[in-house]
Amino acid sequence: MTQPDLQAAASAIELSSGVIRGAIAHLAATGSVDTDQVLAYDLAHASAAVETARSMLDYGNKGELEAQLTCVFVADAVADLGAKIWGREAAWSCRPDGLGCIPAKRSPSPQPVMGYSPGRRSTAGCRQRPFCCTT
Repeated sequence: MTQPDLQAAASAIELSSGVIRGAIAHLAATGSVDTDQVLAYDLAHASAAVETARSMLDYGNKGELEAQLTCVFVADAVADLGAKIWGREAAWSCRPDGLGCIPAKRSPSPQPVMGYSPGRRSTAGCRQRPFCCTT
């Protein structure tokens, strides 16, 4: 299992955000939500995933397991964005290599190990970050 790299995760998030901003600008300049519904829908979902991944960066600093979970989530969000773009680069105003390569954490290898880790059991801070707490 590779070590979690939160710097690489943050870089992937920034790169993904740039792709999303470019697609939003392209949609605003050339189309409309009514005529480009599929692009608008995909943009909404991709943006939500990338911004949720961004919010997990703080969570990733809480420990080794949290860093692993953060990197896996970021990799999945970036891979999902890549799947939306692939073959539709012009609509996204993006080069085919606009996201670079999909992060290594997309590999299923760290996931079984994380499944056996109990993680943190704390409800402290749930009002600020409800996604990170267990009850």
